[in-house]
Amino acid sequence: ANNYPESILAQLVEKEGCRGFVAFDAAKDGCEVAKALLDEYAEKLCVGLNSIIHIFQPEVLVLSGGIAKEGDTLLELTEPYVLKDCPIRITAFDGNGGLLGAALLGTEYDN
Repeated sequence: ANNYPESILAQLVEKEGCRGFVAFDAAKDGCEVAKALLDEYAEKLCVGLNSIIHIFQPEVLVLSGGIAKEGDTLLELTEPYVLKDCPIRITAFDGNGGLLGAALLGTEYDN
């Protein structure tokens, strides 16, 4: 955003701060800088996702966290880069799947 101070992305970062949803909002408003940034983000995210798929061979991979609130938009960005061996889904817990999973894991070890 600093290299493109007139972009929608730069304006939203100035207003909202540098938070994950800002790039998605700017892209929805037609910002080409944000679209390029999100494409690069998706490509790098899929390097990690593809590694997880290769190593653990899960039946499904569920994304969680704040950025997962972008739902289908996030999945569409990853589509060109992620391996087709494993379906990618978004948590149904509004981005809090990891938190809920950690809480449930803790209950398994109660004495």
